[in-house]
Formats: sequence, structure tokens, C-alpha cells
Amino acid sequence: MSIVYSNQLVLLRRLMEEQHIAPASIDTIIQAMKAEFQRVDTDLPIGVNALIVNNHNELLLSKRGKNAFCGGTRGLPGGHLQKKETFEEGIARECKEELWISVNINDIYIANLGDCIGERRQLQIGGIVKHWEGEITIMEPNKCDEIRFFPLDNLPKELFFGTKVNIDLRLKDTFYDKKCNYYKR
Repeated sequence: MSIVYSNQLVLLRRLMEEQHIAPASIDTIIQAMKAEFQRVDTDLPIGVNALIVNNHNELLLSKRGKNAFCGGTRGLPGGHLQKKETFEEGIARECKEELWISVNINDIYIANLGDCIGERRQLQIGGIVKHWEGEITIMEPNKCDEIRFFPLDNLPKELFFGTKVNIDLRLKDTFYDKKCNYYKR
């Protein structure tokens, strides 16, 4: 991982923790991070998760298959950012791969940033999706048993730790809060 990339993450974390950051500054930081991701090859996994919300203000969650990692838990559609992808491109790609829906990258709002340490460290980027084309369909039946919408005030208890941080931040309407992060050491 490059020193520049590492310094940006440290700066972002410090700014968020101190909560001395204006909404316009968040966009500036995100743009700087996106530019850096395109220039730097890093081994730090970046998770991109789609917070898909329907007209009834319900959140789409998938139930991970029995043979999938953390099988039986529910999580957001998503996966890992690929090299040279923007956050929005990664979320749109994951929506197509997992749900067979098309999402315009301009219809994705980067809503939050979470830090997750399980077996390895991974940043989790949550993007809100309210508009899509196509019928939601399970495209990875070996990884997913069910997909359905849940009311935001009645979400299931068994949430996949890798996306729980993005869900918790969304429920708090917060970009970053260290209390929402997941650390299993």
C-alpha cells in the first residue's frame, strides 16, 4: 500500500472521528480517494455495497446460501471493488452480477464508509440506489438463497458483518462513526 494512499485514509478517519467535516468536504475527499484508487494498486480489499431502497422505504437484503461464507446471514448486494473501478462502477457491476438489474452510476449516492476487521481488514463503501431497470433476480444461486425487501425499522437480526456497518451507518444517517465499525480480533 502506498504512503499517499495510507495518509489519505488516516486523514479521512481523523476528520470523520473529529466530526469537523462539512458535507461538501466529504465529496472532495471521496473524489481524492477515487483518483488515488485509480493510480495505486493496493492489497487492502475495498467492499462496495448497494443500499437498494424501494418506494416503500424498504431495504433489499439477500440471504447468503448455506455453503457461502457466513451462510444463513443476510447482507447487502455487493462485493469487492476491482482495480481501476470507481465506487459507483463497482456497485453498478455488483448489482448486475448478483441481481440482473441495471443501475446508472449517476443514480448511486455514496452514503457511508465503514471499517471492518474480521479475518482481514476491509473498508466498506455503502452506496444508496433508488432507481434501477429490470426485475430483481437471484443470479448467484450458489451464494444466495433469497432476496427480499425489509422495512428499515424491522430488519433481521442475523446480518452479515461485512455489510452490517453500512446498514448501521445508513440507519443513523451518518457518513462515518467509529462506533458502527466491526472489529473481530
